[in-house]
Amino acid sequence: MGGPSGSSGDPPRSASQVRAVAFCLEPHDLVLSKLVANRERDWEFGKDALDAQVVEISILTERVGDLPLDSERVESIAKSLEALARAA
Repeated sequence: MGGPSGSSGDPPRSASQVRAVAFCLEPHDLVLSKLVANRERDWEFGKDALDAQVVEISILTERVGDLPLDSERVESIAKSLEALARAA
């Protein structure tokens, strides 16, 4: 007969037998990706990350030029980052 549709017939695995892979963004890259989305909540996230010292403004401003965006958008994000740093 067999099990549910699509089952292999193998017995269920225990949690200790299951392998998981997690991909995690580096914090500065995460903040920059959120700032590119340009939503108010993402800028708040960036400010909170700076305030909590999870990220450093110098690294964010260094990496903003590496974003695959047109120069006008990169400049806009860089200026907003400067303002965010002054507010922190």
